Amino acid sequence: MSDVTIDLSGLIALLIFFWSAALFLVVGIVNVLIANFRGPKKTGGVKKHPAFGFFAVAVVLMVLNLVAFGLLAYFVDANVDTFNDKLDAFALYAWLPIQIVIWIAGALIYNKIRK
Repeated sequence: MSDVTIDLSGLIALLIFFWSAALFLVVGIVNVLIANFRGPKKTGGVKKHPAFGFFAVAVVLMVLNLVAFGLLAYFVDANVDTFNDKLDAFALYAWLPIQIVIWIAGALIYNKIRK
């Protein structure tokens, strides 16, 4: 018998941060393409279309998720399992739903301020 065990605490948070960053990359590309093709051609171009606000906030959230993924990937072995379990719960039950609200609210606020 071997004493090798697999510890998966922290894995859920890693996956959520990584796939959230990937999803926001796709969403950002789609929104900048919409803004490019549907934006006014003469006055302001891409930045005048409301989809550009969603792109700008998606880029910020993508970078934030990538930084969180990188830090967690670096420190995941240094943390104790109970901390990683709490981090998994936070990422799954708090961060995942909150960042969707942050993305929509941030884009709407950005579009209001920009006008």
